[in-house]
Amino acid sequence: MDWGKAKGHRTGDNPCDWAVLKHSLGTPSAVSPVQHHPALDYKELPESYKKLPNVVGIAPLALQFLILTACRTTEVTDATWDEIDFENKLWTIRAERRKGRKGRKREPMPL
Repeated sequence: MDWGKAKGHRTGDNPCDWAVLKHSLGTPSAVSPVQHHPALDYKELPESYKKLPNVVGIAPLALQFLILTACRTTEVTDATWDEIDFENKLWTIRAERRKGRKGRKREPMPL
């Protein structure tokens, strides 16, 4: 919508812009209520981790990677292959992807 406006294909506000929608929809939590999930007790982690290889899909692999690196979920889900140095077993997260905007090098932790 914004691209079309910038190129002269349309006029007016973007109807999908949150600045427009917030007046009719309310807060984001009113649109989609936040549903918190209980944390896994740390004592249950080893047994739960052992079950992950038996689960089909990319999510269990991402969860294993997250557990081994102790990183934030978005750092794992947004990881790119060029960040991973397989030869040196090193994952370097670019600063612009980090919450504090500082680069970070992570090596997997052995279980």
